[in-house]
Amino acid sequence: MTHTILVGARPDAAGRDALALGVDLARLLGAQVDVVGVGPPDGRLPRRSALVGRLEELCADLPADVGLSVDAVTGPSVLEALHDRAVRDRADVLVVGASHRGATGRALRGDLLAELLHRAPCALAVAPPGQATRQAATVGLAWDGSAEADAALEWAIELAGRGERRLRVLGVLEPRHPEGRPLEPEARRRLDAVRETAARRAHTELQVLWGEPVALLAGVSRDLGLLVLGSHAPGALSRALHGSVSIEVVRRAACAVLLVAHGVRAPFAALAP
Repeated sequence: MTHTILVGARPDAAGRDALALGVDLARLLGAQVDVVGVGPPDGRLPRRSALVGRLEELCADLPADVGLSVDAVTGPSVLEALHDRAVRDRADVLVVGASHRGATGRALRGDLLAELLHRAPCALAVAPPGQATRQAATVGLAWDGSAEADAALEWAIELAGRGERRLRVLGVLEPRHPEGRPLEPEARRRLDAVRETAARRAHTELQVLWGEPVALLAGVSRDLGLLVLGSHAPGALSRALHGSVSIEVVRRAACAVLLVAHGVRAPFAALAP
């Protein structure tokens, strides 16, 4: 079965950042990269052809070991066009840039990013400015004990293990938990179990975070190459990742962010050996 990383891109610096992240994920997961630009709603062929040509130029220097296709689509909005293409391609991850200009930029501001996360049939990855020049580094997992955090854990373990990268499990505690106070036995047991599970397949370390999740994760992200989050579950972190706060995590993070929304699962057993 072919697996797909769908990159929503424009022929600019932000598109190059999204493409770099998409290629990195594809190499780790043994997936095809589908680069898709969103053209004007009228769908006129000359405009679509020009967009495809510029995207092909963007992809010209990619290594030959990456399976690649380039296309342009149209739709009533960038959101609808990318969603429909992700469904059609059965994409495993949809990758976008954090600071696109033009139509894609409008789609990534405000509540539309939250809507894209909510509706995406797959995981959503957002590349920060400068992703194209970044080196592979530590994978971070924000874990709060929810079912979605456990699903995100599987993504993080696989990505770190396949790339021989360090995995940092970030235990996100309720803000009301006093900083520095010893963890309750059950909380410590669960965190240790997560670390032990991850350590079987990736070099793993544990870091406990106290306080407001967005600020903490933004700070930690400076030392990471990728931050993996689960969302839309009852835990402390997942409550914080609803609505505009989830956008703030993406906006403030210094590294790429992979968002695993409620119900999204990845069949890693079927991915590249």
